[in-house]
Amino acid sequence: MKKILFILVLPLAMISCGKKDCSDLESKYASQPEAVKAITSAKFQLRESQTTANSSSIKRVEYFSCDGAKGYLVVYNLSGDVFLHKDVPLDVWKGLKESEYMRNYYNDNLRDKYAY
Repeated sequence: MKKILFILVLPLAMISCGKKDCSDLESKYASQPEAVKAITSAKFQLRESQTTANSSSIKRVEYFSCDGAKGYLVVYNLSGDVFLHKDVPLDVWKGLKESEYMRNYYNDNLRDKYAY
């Protein structure tokens, strides 16, 4: 029985080891798409995503935090553009995902304030 458990657990351990830890991310990337790819594929303490039914321009938002205090915010809009923001405080993320008008909250509290 122990051999079977080991055989089942080993592949899962190998898969999780393949992810880069968020503390090992680069400080600069050649392009924003490269940065988004690295961030979205890394291991984070806090990782949340929300689709937006009530926004006229934002399709989905994702938040990634290594320390639970500040993190990366990735915003996907309906026209296919992706915006990346760095060092976004957790309370700003919570405000965005709880806001009635996400686009307005984004424009007032994030846009041009937390650039990558």
